[in-house]
Amino acid sequence: MRIAHPRWNVQSSLLGGLEQALSTCYLRCMTPQEVEDALRQLVDKANAAGPGNQWEFEELSEWLTGYLSGRDEEVERFPGEEDEAHWDLTSTDHEFGKSATFFVALFFGDEVQLVGGRGDAAQVRAFGENDFPDDATQMIPELRRRFELVSAPLVVARRELDEWLAAQRRSLDT
Repeated sequence: MRIAHPRWNVQSSLLGGLEQALSTCYLRCMTPQEVEDALRQLVDKANAAGPGNQWEFEELSEWLTGYLSGRDEEVERFPGEEDEAHWDLTSTDHEFGKSATFFVALFFGDEVQLVGGRGDAAQVRAFGENDFPDDATQMIPELRRRFELVSAPLVVARRELDEWLAAQRRSLDT
């Protein structure tokens, strides 16, 4: 396998474990501020897609932190699930009669894909509770088929998301 980059043409056998780090960096090396800016854009686009059921940006980091904390506990109990793709969906649907604003985070390997969208509150809830695909990697295509997504998935490296969440926690501590 080769890593394609305008300045590099390196055999992975020479690099060993460095291949994954370089390919992840080549695809997207984002600072915590760049992650935050991209997530803010995602929230803004989802909020702009319809009236009511708006999200506050801070709610996004709270949701992701809570989900990942629970996931870590689950992996401790079931270590065999550590490398499996997993996802979480959250929505705001407290304003009756208005479409729900939702966000989904899909984790697989070292990658996280985040999407936001809007849809009928009851249908979004049913999807998140029962109607989701068995194969987690089909989550975003299925969401696209059923609901209005506000953009292409935001793709970040898991370590970059973790760095951003850690920066968020540090800012709350000060």
